[in-house]
Amino acid sequence: MKPTPEDVLRGRHEHFTPDKQPGAPASFPLSSGEVLEIVPAETELVTRHSEAVVKFIHADGFGYMTDRRHVSGFLPHGFLAGWGETPKERYRVEYLLLVGLLMHESPVVYLSEELPSMKQARQAEVRPLDLFENSGLRSLADGDDLYIIQKDDTLRMLGALRATKQCIACHDAEAGDLLGAFSYTLRSQPAKE
Repeated sequence: MKPTPEDVLRGRHEHFTPDKQPGAPASFPLSSGEVLEIVPAETELVTRHSEAVVKFIHADGFGYMTDRRHVSGFLPHGFLAGWGETPKERYRVEYLLLVGLLMHESPVVYLSEELPSMKQARQAEVRPLDLFENSGLRSLADGDDLYIIQKDDTLRMLGALRATKQCIACHDAEAGDLLGAFSYTLRSQPAKE
């Protein structure tokens, strides 16, 4: 259930918790020599990532801001509820982690059994990027928005979180700057009538 503006202003949004991860993470590639297929970013995957960014940013939770030091009613970025499979899609998001670029000396992945939330990230365990995420981050830094590899019926996808004009004041960034990424595991779903 999505909090209302009144819930946010009264602090009642604390009752809204993120959904659990729907599946298990992928564990490939295991070595830099493993041959994997790089997959082009088809419309379905671009759309799915765009929807994830909108849900994570949660613009309804920005509150009121005059400047970075004067903010009221801000709800930390994160998935509150409503994430799930879309029956018509070929791939289902099974696992989703946040890659952080701003709060640590080097990029990290925030580990969580729930969908990513900046509120959780402050206390979450972190790990360094794996082989896939390192390669993908280089691709995102070069301007791509998605980096996708495939093994059997499983995709790993790294999707960019870039600054928009709404992000600039709080993140001290310019529009288009890479602020972070999502590291996805997607698995194919059986075709549905």
